[in-house]
Amino acid sequence: MSPIVIHSMNILIWDFWKKAGPNNAKASLSFLSDTDLLQDYLEILFEVEELRDYFIRYLWILRNEPEIETLINRKDLPVPLLLNFLYHGFGKTIAERNAESSEYILELVSKLSSAQSLRILLDHTGQLNDPTLKIFLITNLDAVSWEAFFSSLEQEGGVIEGLVELFSEMDQKTIDQVFFTNPQLYQYVRMVIVLCDNDNPIHMEFSQKIEPVFVKLEKWDKFTKQMAEFFPYEVEKQLKLQERNPNRLSILLHELNALESEYQSSVVEYLFHQHIIVDREEKNILTSALKNYQENKKFFLF
Repeated sequence: MSPIVIHSMNILIWDFWKKAGPNNAKASLSFLSDTDLLQDYLEILFEVEELRDYFIRYLWILRNEPEIETLINRKDLPVPLLLNFLYHGFGKTIAERNAESSEYILELVSKLSSAQSLRILLDHTGQLNDPTLKIFLITNLDAVSWEAFFSSLEQEGGVIEGLVELFSEMDQKTIDQVFFTNPQLYQYVRMVIVLCDNDNPIHMEFSQKIEPVFVKLEKWDKFTKQMAEFFPYEVEKQLKLQERNPNRLSILLHELNALESEYQSSVVEYLFHQHIIVDREEKNILTSALKNYQENKKFFLF
């Protein structure tokens, strides 16, 4: 098959997007991911609502393509467009996958770089008003970006006050998921809590809300250290799946299955980030086995 040739002006023509299939759309978005004139194209593209809608639609359809990841992480991509991308297809995804909003947001946010996540968090257009999205963007930050974000909270009225506002509308399950997904954030917030003023009712309320998560994390932190001692990650990752120590997966299944089902996915994420679950293949096997047990009382259906 001959390569698709993209004429740059086609990107600005509504009829082109209307008739474009995924391959043509992918080639167009790939062109935009690499052009120095991105701002010029977007300025024209976004003057026409139909063009904008097609553009975001294909960003969503092709979201797993490397070219799209490059495009959505460009520092000259407008934040409102990024937010449109993050929310596009939200209801459809929830309905099709029976997924919860936090799982959907986490999947998409993971495609953003730390720098791009920080850009969205520090944007002052007022369009980022979803607390769950804010929190998961925070979990995407590296150490340097955390410092920049928490510095902005300090300037706006205090770090703890800012965190209280972010977490105030979240249920306990979502809070658990946030910290289990990013153990480094847990360490940072724990340090902040040490500095809390125990006479300040806002600080006290925040500490009390977060403390149950910290108790759970301390338990799993101890577990991961024990597992790492008996089943070194550097050894296991060098082996094919069928060659790895089966006792490790047996222990993981036993411990995870003992949890309430609503917390299992959060702990799986934590163990994956801590390298106790070696790779995504193992993660998928464990997730599938736990689901099978909930439905059929058997880990494996064979």
